[in-house]
Amino acid sequence: MKVKIHPNSSQEKIIEGEKIYEVWVKEKAVDGNANKALLKLMKKHFKKNFKIKSGFSSRVKILEIDSVLSEAKKSTGMLDLKPAGGFNEI
Repeated sequence: MKVKIHPNSSQEKIIEGEKIYEVWVKEKAVDGNANKALLKLMKKHFKKNFKIKSGFSSRVKILEIDSVLSEAKKSTGMLDLKPAGGFNEI
């Protein structure tokens, strides 16, 4: 799926074009924040997990459905693979 991202927007939305999706996110394109917001918004809109295949530092990106993560969450009922509270030192 080809996506053009518009970071630092006043609103969050997704518009489907003929060959590309245009996605507006509020986060700035700094330290991967816009990419994280893009993946979060795509997940919310399509109800599927996505990953960036190419275009990590570009406004035009290629996304693909992260089927491994989607299937793992479905089969185990897990919401997040990261520990909620982190790890404690002993």
